[in-house]
Amino acid sequence: GNASISSYDESKEELTQEYFKAVNGYSLGDIAQSMYQTDELYFIVVNNSGKIEVLNKDDFSSVFSITGFDSPRFVQTVNDSMAYVSDLFADAIYKVDYQNGEIVGSIAVESWSEQMVMLEDSVYACLYDTKQIAIINTQNDQVDHTIDLAMSPTQIRVDSEDKLWVLTSTFGNGSILYKINTATRTIESEWTFNEENTILQLETSKDGTKIYLLSAAGDLYKISNLDSSIINPLFTTELEGAYGLDIDIDGGIYISEALDFTQAGSVSKYNESGVVEYSITTGVGPNSVVFR
Repeated sequence: GNASISSYDESKEELTQEYFKAVNGYSLGDIAQSMYQTDELYFIVVNNSGKIEVLNKDDFSSVFSITGFDSPRFVQTVNDSMAYVSDLFADAIYKVDYQNGEIVGSIAVESWSEQMVMLEDSVYACLYDTKQIAIINTQNDQVDHTIDLAMSPTQIRVDSEDKLWVLTSTFGNGSILYKINTATRTIESEWTFNEENTILQLETSKDGTKIYLLSAAGDLYKISNLDSSIINPLFTTELEGAYGLDIDIDGGIYISEALDFTQAGSVSKYNESGVVEYSITTGVGPNSVVFR
């Protein structure tokens, strides 16, 4: 039950640990798996606690907790009141009314589900066990197509040209990065990485024009031309348990390190030359940065 949020004000260089508890007066729970934001709300998915904490974006205060999940993973809003929630054990993607804080239904999938993105009227969801991308029609909440992959998808992003980038892996056997054409629903390009250079994290720039990859060996790669097949190394750094990669609106690179998952982790901000601008201490197992 030691999940936490660390808040850092770059302009003031002020770090606040246990920020959720400081604002709301109670602990977050067990394993803060992911965090999602809209214009007005934050959603913190607390995996082992089987809940989502919905927060007011202005002051981080709790609006309500949504409970009743098996083991929730990620949130994707589909309109002003409805969201999809992926799950580890449910073989379903939950439908949640986040204005009322209630689970209102589910979409059957034959798999553990992971990250999702929305493009027009479709949500693209990673299905780990079946090694597929499920395409869900948000008008009727039905899976109307699947795309088969060679490895299990875990991370998915959409670029500025409405193409999908999907990171897949099988524990200990390397990884494959896919580029998928959403118009034809077919694989357009793929890159294979061996076990020694497995890619752990996938991220895009905020405008979707650049792709970043972080390897287990500590190599940071960048694809600057979305139509190119060339992946350029930016820099190499010595990492202890790389666990998260995020890019801010100005291109700042944030790498989270979990170390051994029993002690405090860290987040370091790099520029594209590999120079560390600062590092902060976080709670256990930091996996992502959300920019306020």
